[in-house]
Amino acid sequence: MIGQDKSRIIKTEDDYIKRSVNVVTKYEKINGDVFYKNQDEFVAWIITETTGKSFSNLRQIKAALVFYSRSMNQPELADKISKITNEHTTVKSPNNSTSSQKKKSVTEAEEVKITEFLRMKHNSSTDSGMNKQTLAFFKAGLCAGLRPCEWENSSLIENETSEAQLPPPILKVKNAKNTNGRSFGDYRYIGLSE
Repeated sequence: MIGQDKSRIIKTEDDYIKRSVNVVTKYEKINGDVFYKNQDEFVAWIITETTGKSFSNLRQIKAALVFYSRSMNQPELADKISKITNEHTTVKSPNNSTSSQKKKSVTEAEEVKITEFLRMKHNSSTDSGMNKQTLAFFKAGLCAGLRPCEWENSSLIENETSEAQLPPPILKVKNAKNTNGRSFGDYRYIGLSE
């Protein structure tokens, strides 16, 4: 398929196609026209349909429709869809049913409990041999704020560099959420000097 991103998994592509087919079917039923025939009208309709909805909703629809348009050999339409701004959306989902409601942090009390548990397991007769490494990985994740899958594609920059305006050492992290335009670039830089 045109524009296929190797980091995108097959399930994501299937989800994109299902979402796109739903959007396109709705548009074509309402307007009685094939979605790619009048591209500007289709883009305007997408904006109308996502007005007042969450930015996250728009982002997901855009990613799906860009992929779908490219797979239908409509690169110009994909480009127009990708340029839709988020000015007409809201920050949060109106019914608060987004992933923003999921817990993504660890309280100090939880950190203490997890740390004590792993230390106790490390010093016990049932130690699997991985408790010390798990504790180190857990603490490093809390300090740096990386997703677990981001560690594999991270590197340590020990000298000053023009890549980042930070004093070394610097952790260069390949953003996990950069597939399908979901992040602010390929990499982020985390200063570790402090």
